Amino acid sequence: SCTATKTTNEITKTVLDELVAGTADTSTQTVCLDGTKPNLTVTGSTGSTSYQWQSSSTSGTGFTNISGATNSNYQAPTDVAGTTYYRRLIRHAGTSCETASDEFEVIVAAIDPGSIDGAATVCYNTDGGTLGSTQDATFGAIGVTYTWQKSINAGTNWTTISGQTSTTAAVGTLTQTTLFRRVAEGTIGSCTVSDTTSEILITVLPEVVGGTASGNQTVCLDATLVSLTVSDASTSGGDLTYQWQFSATNVDGSFAPATTGTGTTSETYTPPTSTTGTVYYRRITNITSGGQTCSAPSSVVSVTVVNVSGGTAVPSSDTYCFEETIPAITVSGGSGLVGETYQWQINTSTDSDTYTLIPDVDGASYVPSNTLTGTTYYRRITRVTGSSCIAYSTAARITVVDFTEGVLVGNETLCYGGTASTITTPNESASVIDGTEAISYTWQQQIGGG
Repeated sequence: SCTATKTTNEITKTVLDELVAGTADTSTQTVCLDGTKPNLTVTGSTGSTSYQWQSSSTSGTGFTNISGATNSNYQAPTDVAGTTYYRRLIRHAGTSCETASDEFEVIVAAIDPGSIDGAATVCYNTDGGTLGSTQDATFGAIGVTYTWQKSINAGTNWTTISGQTSTTAAVGTLTQTTLFRRVAEGTIGSCTVSDTTSEILITVLPEVVGGTASGNQTVCLDATLVSLTVSDASTSGGDLTYQWQFSATNVDGSFAPATTGTGTTSETYTPPTSTTGTVYYRRITNITSGGQTCSAPSSVVSVTVVNVSGGTAVPSSDTYCFEETIPAITVSGGSGLVGETYQWQINTSTDSDTYTLIPDVDGASYVPSNTLTGTTYYRRITRVTGSSCIAYSTAARITVVDFTEGVLVGNETLCYGGTASTITTPNESASVIDGTEAISYTWQQQIGGG
């Protein structure tokens, strides 16, 4: 019936102050890769001054402590592109009491320059084509601007190509091997980032020199001419081939491959001479290297093929008296070519090949001598300047007649009503000089003397 009471030792339950984690001052920040680190600040926290910053690649989960990040603020790194979430824990020291702040979202933006194509091998002073975009640049949801650059010294120095601001670029005419790249640029706030694509090489082959063609000439129809040649043309740099071309007009677009003659694809060429007229020729030098064939034309030469006609002398035959005015001998039916020159020949015997030149006579017509008695043959020689072509006209037969009148014999004195003796020319009768023409006679008398 006895009741005893005893009391145990006392224990203390300490209730710490409530921890208020606070609010992120800026929940989302976007910065440039390697740009200024953003300063993360929490406002409105209470209950403790013991902090630990955490990070995660996923919002709301996977947070881990950031080593050494125990200050009230934290500067987030910007050396890795991507999105990272941060939060700050506030805890009572020596306890497990802690709470987390709102999350900070930090987006470190880096531009992806994309990729380009268009590598090529081209001929000197030709269009390099178009540089294409196999992948356009990206910069999150932010717009991108483009510029294009080129380098002619293997990437040591780069210059911006004026007017090229699209995803693709027109190369234009090139005279030397050139590297190209595309620059993509984006801006976030006050920060601008840029990056370049890999380089594209356009190789420019050495200039092909067509050279200087020689062989301008005028030749006769079906004659053999001197072969056309070319000097100072390219002879190296790849596989070398030739093609001769011809044109009737010497207009650049009118030249076509030569298919007749000798050596149409050789270094030298002998054109045909079977057709009259002027034809223009040039040689194309082709050099193939790296799968690309580059060409250049030589200068142009002309070959004129003529068919010289001597024509017909007019008159073909005529007779004139001594010192009578003789009209000029002309020639009809000649070739009448530009550049014709003339000489005249004479033959005083027969119309054979034994003609001699008449000195200092070079006109298209000729007035024969009216004192050269007898029958004389004249013909005209026609030549074309710059060629060996020659042709002879038919002969004009010109006869100049002169004769001696003879000497009469028979002077006498007669009686009135007497009969006179016959008058004769026993010693010097009338005769044709250098000719065989017949002589006719008439007699005259004068009464009363004198």
